[in-house]
Formats: sequence, C-alpha cells, structure tokens
Amino acid sequence: DATLRLLRPDDHARLGVYLTGLSKATTDRWGPHAMDRAAAERICAELDHTRMLRAVATVRDPELGERLIAYQLVAWGVWDGDRERYARLGIALSEAGDCTLAPSVADAWQDQGIGSAVAVRLRTVAARVGRRRMVLWGGVQADNHRAVHFYGKLGFVKVGEFLSDAGERGTINNWDMIAPL
Repeated sequence: DATLRLLRPDDHARLGVYLTGLSKATTDRWGPHAMDRAAAERICAELDHTRMLRAVATVRDPELGERLIAYQLVAWGVWDGDRERYARLGIALSEAGDCTLAPSVADAWQDQGIGSAVAVRLRTVAARVGRRRMVLWGGVQADNHRAVHFYGKLGFVKVGEFLSDAGERGTINNWDMIAPL
C-alpha cells in the first residue's frame, strides 16, 4: 500500500535515490528540474508549498525503509513559456486561477494507478484552493502515448501543438493540454 503525502525537508536522500533511479526513457520525458542528488538536496532545503506543492507516494521497503515511488509537482500559476504558447492559441492563463502539473512515477511502479491516485488528489487540492484549470508543465510529447492516455483519463484535452529541441532526439512534437478543475 502506498502512502500519499507532501515532500518534506528530510526527504532529500529519498528524493535523490528516486531521481537518480529513473530510467533514461523516463527522464527523457520529464524535466522540470535536474535529476540528481544535488537537485534533491536543494529542492528539500527550499520547500515552499505556498508556491508549489511537491507530492510523493511512498512505500515501505523491508531493506531500505520508506521509498519514494512517485513525485508530482503542482505550481500555483503558470510558467512564462506555457503562458506565451497558450496566448498564441487564444487562451489566457491566469496566475490566480490556473496551476501547472508535472507528474512522474518510478519505472517499476508505472501502469499501476499510483500516478492517477496522486494526480487526482492534487487536482482536488488545487480546486479547493480556488484554481479553475490545470495545464501540463511544458506540454506532453505527442509520441508519449502512455502519458497522453493518462492525461486524457484525468480530463486533460489537447488545445495545441508545438515543436521543441530534444537534443540527441532531435526536434519533437509536443501537445499543450489543459483540464478544468
């Protein structure tokens, strides 16, 4: 059984293990911040849930103790790049009314409902604090069919497309998706 809770300052080592344990296939699809132990230390030292919720799902591991199996971010408001892309689509995003989601799940725990459970809880919290819509942080890669399906189940709809440079992977097509809360 997984426990859902907010990330805590004392989670820095667990978050470091989580981030560095993700496969390249997963980290190629998710990138709100660096995926290393230094980032985990910084994130846990600077937690501010008034600006961004950082939620985790944990399980008890007989050998390791508590282990993170999912890590999801909800930023209160929207990032400039997202706001600019949506504006070109004729959709005005609001700092006070909108929020931004960036979910991730450890590779071994994907497709088991953990990501949905955390995201549904975060959507509920966002609605309770007055947010009206949720956008995907930087969109979703159009060829990431599992993620597109996941977001669709959560009520997200595609509103536009954009290209981005993915380094070795070249230029990739992304979808902007938004969900009412």
